[in-house]
Amino acid sequence: MSARRLVVDPEVSRTAAAEVQTLLAGRALVSIERFTSSGRTVYSGPAAMEAMRPDLAIGAYRAWDAASARRVLAGEEIGRVRGVAERRSWAAQVDQAARAAVAELGRPVVVNAWYSTEQLRSWAGPGGLVSAIDADLRQRLEDKAAFGQILALAGVPVHVRLPGARVDGKLPPLADLRRLVSSGRVVVQSGADSGGRGTVFVDSEADLERAAAMPGPYRVTPFVVAWS
Repeated sequence: MSARRLVVDPEVSRTAAAEVQTLLAGRALVSIERFTSSGRTVYSGPAAMEAMRPDLAIGAYRAWDAASARRVLAGEEIGRVRGVAERRSWAAQVDQAARAAVAELGRPVVVNAWYSTEQLRSWAGPGGLVSAIDADLRQRLEDKAAFGQILALAGVPVHVRLPGARVDGKLPPLADLRRLVSSGRVVVQSGADSGGRGTVFVDSEADLERAAAMPGPYRVTPFVVAWS
């Protein structure tokens, strides 16, 4: 069986590229993310838009050539180390070099990032725009313990919301948690992290100890196959 061939309408690509150029209005596109190849599918994939290739990408790791921005500033090339600690420290490591690299572009920038911080706004400069959610707002929206309240305030119908409870203090015994959400297997979540961090599936007392080691408050929900 042959692979399915993707058919791309060139007119759609041209229109999208023109809209990108209009939105940028002569400004440079700067990507700031741990992986400097972030967003690569847009500008190097099967329906690539070269207009979306960043003029500068700043991050922890250098990308391969096909997925690279026009210029890359990577923390691993400054510190010559790729390790666990650098996942969090790269922004501080490249701070001065990032300011210089943005200034060398010689024009205002639009920064594409996961979320906006004071540091990124300072890198963008007085004429720059950080096109990302504010870090404080992101923290509130992604706070797992507040998720049920956020859905309720947003008017999401009850029948499509996963039932759950917020626990502000110490987690109660496992038997109480099971009764609280009417489930033998319980999901305990806290914080505003991603990638599975801040989530524990609780089946035993040992699991509960791991969950309790996370800082509260907590969101407790029943385990639902293919959903949790």
